[in-house]
Amino acid sequence: MNPPFTRPTNHEAGHAEIPVPSFAGFSTSHDEQLAMGRKLKRATGLFGSGNAGLASNFMDLGNSKLKDGGVLALVIPFAFVRGKSWTGAREALKAHYRDIHVTSIAAAGSTERAFSADTGMAECLVVATKKAGCKSRAAYSNLAARPSSLLEAAVRATEARGCAVPGDILEGGAAGVRSISVIEAARELEAGRLRLPRQAQAIELPVVPLGTVARRGLVHRDINGDFTNRDSTGLARGPFVVRSISPGEVPTYPMLWAHNADRERRFVVLPDSCGDPRPDDEPRAIERWNSAASRLHTNLDFQLNSQSLAMCLTPEKCLGGRAWPNVIPHESRYDIPLLLWANSTLGMILFWWHGTRQQQGRACITVTKLPGLPVLDPRTLMEDQAGRCRGIFEDFKDKPLLPANEAYRDETRKALDRDLLFGVTSVLQLDPGLEEGLELLRKQWCAEPSVHGGKATRIKERPIR
Repeated sequence: MNPPFTRPTNHEAGHAEIPVPSFAGFSTSHDEQLAMGRKLKRATGLFGSGNAGLASNFMDLGNSKLKDGGVLALVIPFAFVRGKSWTGAREALKAHYRDIHVTSIAAAGSTERAFSADTGMAECLVVATKKAGCKSRAAYSNLAARPSSLLEAAVRATEARGCAVPGDILEGGAAGVRSISVIEAARELEAGRLRLPRQAQAIELPVVPLGTVARRGLVHRDINGDFTNRDSTGLARGPFVVRSISPGEVPTYPMLWAHNADRERRFVVLPDSCGDPRPDDEPRAIERWNSAASRLHTNLDFQLNSQSLAMCLTPEKCLGGRAWPNVIPHESRYDIPLLLWANSTLGMILFWWHGTRQQQGRACITVTKLPGLPVLDPRTLMEDQAGRCRGIFEDFKDKPLLPANEAYRDETRKALDRDLLFGVTSVLQLDPGLEEGLELLRKQWCAEPSVHGGKATRIKERPIR
């Protein structure tokens, strides 16, 4: 049966009196919830994780009931394929199981991506054979729609087996993706190779994990977390109280805290909030500012079908909040190359590929997972290339961009791609003949349900005549 999709944490619940939400049913008391949480921790085995939720504990339950050669089959949240909290479960599956098969539904809308009748959230079906010490193999199948009957499900299962995409269970990006071309291009790009559709040979590109050239910023709770999350000194977790900027105010601690899609169409985004140090807590406020304030920010929950930017710059340094955490490059000259790359078509594809796609039209990368995001390596740029980047930034900084899912018709985004990639005056000086392949890839990516989320601005399918 399906496991309950709840997490035994109250970070987002907003009710500190509910210590363990997953055990809060049937009028259980505060102490009973804590006792049940402690017992769950003792029972946790290879797969269970409190951050992943009870679905991961059900994997332990299934594993405990299987002998060698037995088959595990579970419907679990789609976050399993990419979520950081599910890393341990994926590693355990690779170490102790073979013939791993993950089936997802590549459709728009959370309900349409669910196998269950009543969860209303994106799910995946995981089937694997218990066999420790073997070479683990994985494959991904992506259905275009949820089967409407048992007969259709049986037929679709046979078809899915025949056209499954091989992969590694630790990678997971192929889940929920319709286009094989997009999968192949994203995998190559992550490995530092550009291979566009209909391109015979891959081209080496200087791509590295973001953590190689920059530090991640703070989790928002380390900025304004209240006394329900005290640190070891008994102080509130965050030293700031966040508020709106008053008219005419020049704040001491400016912050870019929340999303407003209409304000975020251009590369430079103004701070929307500021922080007041809590009483007697200014030393920590200064320390947090000095360690994390920067001009470069990344989009934590990138709503691809309404938002335009994967990264943005603020005019001056500021702290990033829940929506726009900081990226602190090792050298300030990396700011602009990272910004331009992140907002190019290839940069957005990598953001989407690396992120979790639990919700329609959205790619999410947590602050702790951010260092693994593949980006253009700014260290490899010569001075003339860095100068071209600065020129591109000046040319484009006042030009609005369409939402990411509309890249197929965004002439500004296409011009940015050309100036970064193609021709002797571009940054990377690639063969202009490759631009046709990028145009096709751009359209294929924009046609992905996990990118457009069913929005009316999606690329329209051509009618069959």
